[in-house]
Amino acid sequence: MSRFLEEAAAGGGVEARRVRRSHSGKVVRVKKDGFDSRRGKEIHAQLVLSGLSANLYAMTSLMNLYAKCGAVQDAYKLFDRMPLRDLVCWNTVIACFAQNGMPRRALDLVAGMKEKSWWLFFSKNSSIGAIKLPPGPPKWPIFGNLLQLGHLPHRDLAALCDKYGPLVYLRLGHVDAITTNDPNIIREILRQQDDVFASRPRTLAAEHLAYNCGDVALAPLGPKWKRLRRICMENLLTTKRLESFSGHRSDEAQHLVRNVWASAQCGKEVNLRELLGAFSMNNVTRMLLGKQYFGVGSDAPQEATEFMHITHELFWLLGLIYLGDYLPIWRWVDPFGCEKKMRQVEKKVDEFHTKIIEQHRASMENQDDGQMDFVDVLLSLPGEDGKEHMDDIEIKALIQPT
Repeated sequence: MSRFLEEAAAGGGVEARRVRRSHSGKVVRVKKDGFDSRRGKEIHAQLVLSGLSANLYAMTSLMNLYAKCGAVQDAYKLFDRMPLRDLVCWNTVIACFAQNGMPRRALDLVAGMKEKSWWLFFSKNSSIGAIKLPPGPPKWPIFGNLLQLGHLPHRDLAALCDKYGPLVYLRLGHVDAITTNDPNIIREILRQQDDVFASRPRTLAAEHLAYNCGDVALAPLGPKWKRLRRICMENLLTTKRLESFSGHRSDEAQHLVRNVWASAQCGKEVNLRELLGAFSMNNVTRMLLGKQYFGVGSDAPQEATEFMHITHELFWLLGLIYLGDYLPIWRWVDPFGCEKKMRQVEKKVDEFHTKIIEQHRASMENQDDGQMDFVDVLLSLPGEDGKEHMDDIEIKALIQPT
């Protein structure tokens, strides 16, 4: 406690920033040891007696402590008495209400911050300003530059590059981003700095719909992604493997031509998008699952209908730009029920994949002869750390149609 008071008394500089960065972790530790709001009030009294009641860093740390203990009203009273409030202070009290089941009150505080602390929008003394960043437009607290992007964000980003230069820094909620229209910078990013920018962000959709970002197409760059990629390259995308399915691709091409010919003979319109989509997906599902789900003569019509419905929902949700990925507080509110929908589809996808794996296990136990598809190969591979077989979760993530 004495060390905390000494650091808070510094009022700024390195020690004060250290207090601000580390107080959240300290509070979590003391709470696990049986800490409650009564102890917080004791610390509050000591801070007042030490003359630190007007110290922004000390009071913000104390407010965060109250929030972690669930003493929301005590945290707000402390906030209400502060003569000066910065962005960290506002974020702390907003998160306090959001994390304790009061999202509406949190949103009211966001509106209040815009009205009462407008000067924060133009402050040049923020600690962020000390970091050397590319030029960019002014940023709103909490929202950053999100409100400056409209229905055609690519045009808005191009306009920002024209105004601020070839490399522009944006703050999208709590996500840092850059945009550029300069070929030399693009070449630098994609070639020389590829290892820095090659990873994928952890989105809410990827967590729910790709087995916690376990899909090879959505997993962050790292050892796990490299292992999944190696499995796909060695067991799915080799020349020998692709040639072994050439007969299936030829069959699908013949089905496509016959469907177009039959429609032309009857004078019907041909929806090429639908036909080519079915042709492409059938080639994929026959390699992955050993089944044909689209078009005339598909396997197990009821199962095919279920697969098509799940696939459409899956692609729609994965392509959705969800505000909660940029504003964590939005996840507590979720006014449009996006996360609820993701959880529902997540359950459907997992049940479908479980059924597919069980069918393949039964076929392998019955020693059915035939060409092995990707699921059969995965079921025969050893797992990590000396396991006899791969985990079902890994198999499900690898056969996910994303």
